[in-house]
Amino acid sequence: VGNAREIVAWTGGGVVVPTESMSDGRKTADTAAAARLVADMLAHPEQAAGLGRSGRRHWMESFCWETIAEKYEAVYRDAIAAASKTAVRP
Repeated sequence: VGNAREIVAWTGGGVVVPTESMSDGRKTADTAAAARLVADMLAHPEQAAGLGRSGRRHWMESFCWETIAEKYEAVYRDAIAAASKTAVRP
C-alpha cells in the first residue's frame, strides 16, 4: 500500500508482505509469503515484540495527540512571530 515499504524501513516497526501480479495487472498480497511471515513472528516472539515496540515508539513520536498539539503550537508560534516582524505599525 503506497509507500509502506519505505515507512517500515524507516521506522523498523513492521514487515512488508510481498506482492504478486494478477493476470489483469493488479497486485495482490503473496499469501504464501504472508503465512511465512506470520509463522516467523510466532516462532520468534522477541523479534515480533521488538517490531511492536519500534512501531509504537514511532507512533508516539509522530502521531499521539500530545505530539501533534506540540507541532501545531510550534507552527502557530512561528506564524505569529513572522507576522509580528512584517506587521505595519501605525
